[in-house]
Amino acid sequence: EGGRDPERELFRTRHSLLGERPNAGVIEFGWNDGRISMDRDTEIAIEVLCEHVLHAVGRLEHVRSAPRALPTASSDAESRRIAVS
Repeated sequence: EGGRDPERELFRTRHSLLGERPNAGVIEFGWNDGRISMDRDTEIAIEVLCEHVLHAVGRLEHVRSAPRALPTASSDAESRRIAVS
């Protein structure tokens, strides 16, 4: 398939979203290009990516846990009254 050897073993890495705290979540990568190690530039890029993913997950959790105010008949009437005044 496209010159790739389907039998080639996948080089896998696992990275914590929060440094040395694996309970904060992880991202796993796999390469099938024959590499047996990861270069420093790729490692730095993954560290930056993990920081961004952790930030995004935190924002999503914050939005999900925020109380949601549902409009009520009195608040709708109040907003219309104020807008008309």
